[in-house]
Amino acid sequence: PAAKFTNDAAQSTSLVCSDKLDLIFILDASGSVSTTDFKLMASFAADVVNVMNVSREAVRIADIEYSSSPNVYFDFDDHTTKADVKQALISTPKHSGGTDTAAALSAAMSILFDVNRGARD
Repeated sequence: PAAKFTNDAAQSTSLVCSDKLDLIFILDASGSVSTTDFKLMASFAADVVNVMNVSREAVRIADIEYSSSPNVYFDFDDHTTKADVKQALISTPKHSGGTDTAAALSAAMSILFDVNRGARD
């Protein structure tokens, strides 16, 4: 059976992260992850956004989807509202292939955490 991703804090309206934060969601789209489970991961990420104060000044979010290679789906400055980020996350496309987690983490550090991609200094 598919794993069930839950997070009570993500459903809470009393917890809100409003500090400055650059957050990257890295979603595994490899062949070992079913389309159903990929959608659950993306939905979970969107639920986490519920407790974030998404804006240019506070929480900025980026997204990488990976399998054999990483694909930056959106940068920190592409979506500046909670609704836009949530919609982009659940719309992240799934590409099958191998599982190169190291390449995804490397891309997060070398590509996204760059001021030219919207990261903070």
